[in-house]
Amino acid sequence: MQPCAVGDLDGDKAADAARAVLVRTGGTGQFWSVVFRGNTGGKPTYRAVVDPGDRIPVTSATVAGPKATVIWPTRSADAPYTH
Repeated sequence: MQPCAVGDLDGDKAADAARAVLVRTGGTGQFWSVVFRGNTGGKPTYRAVVDPGDRIPVTSATVAGPKATVIWPTRSADAPYTH
């Protein structure tokens, strides 16, 4: 299961979400994104997306007040991926 966090990110007292998404298109690529959704009248509303990159897995996500914390490993562009 991909990391997901729910909480009030914009102060409107409605639950918003930060969700890790993994896309595999065949081959060796594993493209991770974190999608942020607001809650507008009880319906999910796109807010933003962050792309950590190819083969950089999102390991956790939390929401505390108006702050989302998303964790993924860092490595230099020329470093091999090890899992």
